[in-house]
Amino acid sequence: MPSTTFENLAEEKRTLILTTALDEFAANNFQNASITNLVRTLGIAKGSIYQYFSNKLDLYLYLIELAESVRKEYLSRIKIGPEDHFFKWLREVQLAQVVFEMENPRYGRLLKNAAQEVNTQGIGDIANNLRQNELTFFRKALKKQRKKGKIRKDTSVELQAHVLKEVNDSLSGFFSGAVVNNSKRKKAPSRKAVKASLKELAILLERGLSD
Repeated sequence: MPSTTFENLAEEKRTLILTTALDEFAANNFQNASITNLVRTLGIAKGSIYQYFSNKLDLYLYLIELAESVRKEYLSRIKIGPEDHFFKWLREVQLAQVVFEMENPRYGRLLKNAAQEVNTQGIGDIANNLRQNELTFFRKALKKQRKKGKIRKDTSVELQAHVLKEVNDSLSGFFSGAVVNNSKRKKAPSRKAVKASLKELAILLERGLSD
């Protein structure tokens, strides 16, 4: 976590350091991210970074914490719960995820990179924690609805939670790809277009692929 020295910096300088560090870690995995590149871009001595953070991992963990707090803030805006209407709630969760990544692409890339660090010494638990937190989020909602008979019970809740997590994780890739509503585009889709596609996805998840 950041030192008192870092906290006492002017806000503009703190923001510049964190933004530059985020650029580095969003563009690379942990091992390839370079403190040397970071300080070169900032134009400061390498030792300065270690006055602010104890090591590279400390800085990385702090950025992940910031990214997660922003993502949770988007989720907190959802006005309905899974107990109200599961698939409408799910659509809102997916919308929050997509909007978060569209409006905060570097945070989104950082979290995706972190989730892949399962075999990286010293931070493997981080990736697993991120994964388990997301699975728990969906698992709790599914269990409540299964008890009410709203969600089918012929497949395990673990499988269902895994499917929802993987779908959620892949949404940003879909909307940043070349096709939305079967048409190529050169710019990010509007929120209206995203909502329309997520409505289709909710129908698909609720009814399945059978005709």
